[in-house]
Amino acid sequence: MKAIMIMMLAAAPAFAAIEPREKEELAVPMELDTSTFENDVEGVSDKLRRLLWESKKEKNIRQVNEAGKDPAAAQVALDSLAKDHPEVKEREPHVFDYFQGAISFWQRDFAGSYRSFDSAIRLLNQKYPDGVPQGGVHAKKNASFFSNLYMGRGTVSMFLGRDAEALKDMNVAIHYSPKPRPDMQVNRSRALIRLKKYQEASEALDHAFGISAEWTAAVSDRPEICRILAKRSLQPRVCAPAK
Repeated sequence: MKAIMIMMLAAAPAFAAIEPREKEELAVPMELDTSTFENDVEGVSDKLRRLLWESKKEKNIRQVNEAGKDPAAAQVALDSLAKDHPEVKEREPHVFDYFQGAISFWQRDFAGSYRSFDSAIRLLNQKYPDGVPQGGVHAKKNASFFSNLYMGRGTVSMFLGRDAEALKDMNVAIHYSPKPRPDMQVNRSRALIRLKKYQEASEALDHAFGISAEWTAAVSDRPEICRILAKRSLQPRVCAPAK
């Protein structure tokens, strides 16, 4: 099940600059999957796709999918979707909060982005106090969506200087993720660096390298991360000199 509104991972990862406590700048990617949180019923994303196809809202879909390119247009499109289908927003408010969090991020409204991700997480925790529903055809998608919400809130938390909270959210995101993801480990490494937990940061980067050496080696701020770790006599595999 793929959501139809935002495809943050459709192509290359998106990066935005963040000022860490050291003088070095580390890029922090905002990478969100597009799954929804459902359990053995028609997924809300499938439902929206069907409704929007029938009501010819393809332009809105495209614009929200390209939130990173034009967040203003994405906002207009999301507002239009909510207006045209209030019954879906009422039934699945966490999904709209999730999308709003991503759009607000690209608008550099980090406080607003945090509020939206936080609202979605709170709504789901109220609805599912025992955690992600287990079993059923949507189990992995449920876990993926839950994971992405926590990673989104954790990423925004770093922009707000809430580094300890960011790390906590990222640990939850990694726990729920149906499969190992190098981007999550790299983002976790960044949070650990900001908290001056350099050994753990090195281990997280090594973990990312073990998941995908090619992806981790291509991370835009890898040289900066490696330089910070090298100053502490740490050299994860991705930082080793080329042979």
